[in-house]
Amino acid sequence: MKASIVIPLWNGEAVIGRCLEAIYAQPDPDLLEVICVDNASRDASARFVTQRYPQVKLLPQAVNLGFAGGVNVGLAAAHGDLMILLNQDCLVYPGWLPALADAFQQHPEFGLLGCTVYNVDGSLNHTGAYVRSPDALGVHVAEANDQLHVVEFATGASLGIRRETLQRLGPLDDDYYPAYYEDVDYCYRARHAGILTAVVPGAKVQHIFSSRTWQSDPIWHTTNGYLGRYRFVSKHFDRHQTAEFFAAEHQNLAQIEYLDHALGRMIAARHTERSLPAILERRELELDERLDPADQRQLQVELAYLAQEAFRVAEGLVKKPSVGVADRLAEAAKPFDQMLSSLNEQETEAEKRWADNYQHLLGRRQL
Repeated sequence: MKASIVIPLWNGEAVIGRCLEAIYAQPDPDLLEVICVDNASRDASARFVTQRYPQVKLLPQAVNLGFAGGVNVGLAAAHGDLMILLNQDCLVYPGWLPALADAFQQHPEFGLLGCTVYNVDGSLNHTGAYVRSPDALGVHVAEANDQLHVVEFATGASLGIRRETLQRLGPLDDDYYPAYYEDVDYCYRARHAGILTAVVPGAKVQHIFSSRTWQSDPIWHTTNGYLGRYRFVSKHFDRHQTAEFFAAEHQNLAQIEYLDHALGRMIAARHTERSLPAILERRELELDERLDPADQRQLQVELAYLAQEAFRVAEGLVKKPSVGVADRLAEAAKPFDQMLSSLNEQETEAEKRWADNYQHLLGRRQL
């Protein structure tokens, strides 16, 4: 079984050399090609790959396509029977590729195979994962398991995809941009189609977790997480799950003390509500599920109401920075004072409509 390794590359000059070195340190007849998709890196990542690893197929992009977008470019160019997604900051252990290839050959019932992921200190990070109810948080399991085992989803940091699976499901949803929940979504789409996901204990990688973007822009980083989660809920949850999810979000929102989480929810809920028609079209295309008008309205109203409440919480945190706003966000909060004032004027006009819609929704639930 010939394998194509697909590595999305973005400002990875500090780590991509170690990643490629670990791959090529293990000559394997199953390895057909390594593809690096450079997502418009601003550092010397692409030049390093070209100069040091000319055998790598480098696909430079004019703009940053995000994780899923970069992966899709690589998958489209891959020729292997097995395609393996690999983060630029993951170091594969000896025997990683043979373990994946053997598992695919011996278990045709599995269309997606994840790996055992370790932290830098050698501790377990991932032996599978699941979506927690009701808040839809992706939870990684880190329990030793020496048997191949079925999981809800496996991390895209190191994920094998059978070609037949790609042909049946199509590419990853690149509107999970720039990242988060695209791997969860793909595994759920597979399960919906009757395709199982498992984790191979002998396929081991170490994840360095080199990205530090959250330190330079915590609000944007947090917002991306909520964007992915709200998109996932809109695509995969039924009426009952949706109601429980938003009830949990409101409960959590009332207890938060950090500005980035209030603003993240507000921005993500607004964006998701405005993008909802396109998201639901994607749900119908990929899952063959068309929500009835009442369920569509439920999502629209819940997202709008959540944005409104998150706005109120963020406004309070900005006005009273001593109450729960982290020191690391003190400076970042200042520009949002003016933004919140401007949004407040817009909210006033829309507030009654949202409140009326929400009360109507509550009444419908009690019928």
